[in-house]
Amino acid sequence: GVLVVWAVCSWGLQRLLRHDVLDYGVPFIWAAADALLFSLLVYLADGPVDILYAGFPLLIGASGLWFRVRLVTFMTVVSLAAFWVLHFVADNAGDLPGHYPYIFTVILMATGCVVAFQVYRIRRLSRYFELRGPQRSGSK
Repeated sequence: GVLVVWAVCSWGLQRLLRHDVLDYGVPFIWAAADALLFSLLVYLADGPVDILYAGFPLLIGASGLWFRVRLVTFMTVVSLAAFWVLHFVADNAGDLPGHYPYIFTVILMATGCVVAFQVYRIRRLSRYFELRGPQRSGSK
């Protein structure tokens, strides 16, 4: 059921992207929905879910495909919040040592920083080549 809701939500948000009025905010809504629905899937999972937490860095990396540093930062913060809520509410830490959630927090923050920096670099390079204009082949 959660996957069906996720698919319908994604379809609806994709349709909203066609409207220029909502163009800036839709990716943020989409990122929040992805993190919320993924967290719900992890919460509803049976058995040990530690390996499922690998989806949070994936969500952060996927947010970089929008080429917006603020969106990557937003997704990093939302993923951190969702992870800690899951950690305390679901209490599915199992027999893991107490410092593992902190290590995973640093991993999520590092992933967010790396993706944000790459998005920043790509945007800077794009602006540089737009300003430079087309180059003729063969000219020096």
